[in-house]
Amino acid sequence: SPGWNDDAFGICIMGDFRTAPPNEKALNAVRSWIDCGIKHGHVKEDYYIITHRQSQRPGYT
Repeated sequence: SPGWNDDAFGICIMGDFRTAPPNEKALNAVRSWIDCGIKHGHVKEDYYIITHRQSQRPGYT
């Protein structure tokens, strides 16, 4: 995203989540990645998450 690429990481979980959220395996992988980043000093402990949702029809997100 413009203005964020020098200070942010992008994580993508692909799937159709209109009727069910991502499964625990996917969410645990994201948590593990963030925890590893914190442990090694690449992610701040007070991180925050900004979400983005794609749509089949742009404008209806």
